[in-house]
Amino acid sequence: MENKILKGLSVYENIVNKKYLSLLSALFLVLLLSACSAQKPTDESGTAADSTAATSQAVSSETQSSEVSENTSDHYPVTIQTYRHSKEPIELVFEKMPERVYAVNPSSVENMIALGLEDKIVKVSLGSRDRLTDAGKALYDKLGGQKETLSKEEILNNNIDFIIGWYSTFDDKSLGEVDYWHEKGIKTYIALNSSIKKPAPNTLEDEYEDIRNLGKIFNVEDRAEALIAEMDKKIASVQEKVKEKGKTRVIILEVEKENQLRLYGPETIGGIIAEKVGADLLTNEQTITAEELINLNPDVIFSVYFGPDTDLTQESCVQKLMDNPALKSISAIQNHKVYPITLSYTYATGARTLEAINYISDILYPELTQ
Repeated sequence: MENKILKGLSVYENIVNKKYLSLLSALFLVLLLSACSAQKPTDESGTAADSTAATSQAVSSETQSSEVSENTSDHYPVTIQTYRHSKEPIELVFEKMPERVYAVNPSSVENMIALGLEDKIVKVSLGSRDRLTDAGKALYDKLGGQKETLSKEEILNNNIDFIIGWYSTFDDKSLGEVDYWHEKGIKTYIALNSSIKKPAPNTLEDEYEDIRNLGKIFNVEDRAEALIAEMDKKIASVQEKVKEKGKTRVIILEVEKENQLRLYGPETIGGIIAEKVGADLLTNEQTITAEELINLNPDVIFSVYFGPDTDLTQESCVQKLMDNPALKSISAIQNHKVYPITLSYTYATGARTLEAINYISDILYPELTQ
């Protein structure tokens, strides 16, 4: 009898143990599946690599087609060469896409807009709102842009993570040397043709390089290359049309004083653009007097203006020359071929290089655009 009882207990224990092991196995399987579900494979940007992520991406496909590409594991980090205000080249590593950009100066704003990055800009500063395109003016107004650069405290309080500007943006009177910002975790970029490489001449390739670098920083390289290709195509088209027309004798100048004229010659971006579309720039001097302008006797003069709230407006930059009796013998004055040209077409032109090409070529050879 005792043996039967012991035998029964043994069988019962085996049954319980088996059930217990089965329960443990089931519980372990549930925990394992839960862990796998919670730890879906992700890339460096945190995008889930499973069917749920695919569904989510399909839902947001419309947004992705019109917005800047999200950070992807095969793009970041990217390394960009830029400069200190001391003109020393430095390399900056972007681990991710900047999200809160402070744009200083017109080309900084317009390059971002041209690449579809206006939603990344949170603050804007520039000397004259009216030097912007219509899209730039709308963005300036939306963001409450201002003439003066922000203070260091304002930049930090606005959680800026990227500052893009000109060489002058980072002088002692403005934001200071870029190292300060890098120590705060804020990246910077200085436009190459904004005096950063002087005394070396400006180049069209440097304007392209600024656009390419922004394309890399914000993962929109295709847009950057498409914009550059459009500029090159326009230049080639104009050159083909004017190659048998002969060059036009041109001066691009800025009236600094009555008898002091600053020139935008063949080593400036404005001069380079003009030469590419058929201008014969008559001198490489940086400044000349009224008497020297008379001796050069250009057939066409482009006079630089800054904006309606400056000393050089679109009207006054022309009238200062036309109304000067000492200049009445100049061919361009006699034939009323003095034309206003915005500084945005002659200095750090950026995305507006294409506009500058069209404007200058249309004036020099209007018959070719009819």
